[in-house]
Amino acid sequence: MAFGRSGGQTTQHRTVTNVRANTNGVYDVTVTMPPGTTLTVTPTRLTFNTQRKTLGYSITV
Repeated sequence: MAFGRSGGQTTQHRTVTNVRANTNGVYDVTVTMPPGTTLTVTPTRLTFNTQRKTLGYSITV
């Protein structure tokens, strides 16, 4: 994912689909950014409880 130098805040929205054979999955966000850069992911946890379930998240930088 790439973000341009807009000089302001930019948000991108993404969706992901659980393809695990074991239908349960929990994924937590971990972000490492260079000094002076702020990145926010919402929500910070995705919890899948069925196969082929689709969830969304947003990234703001």
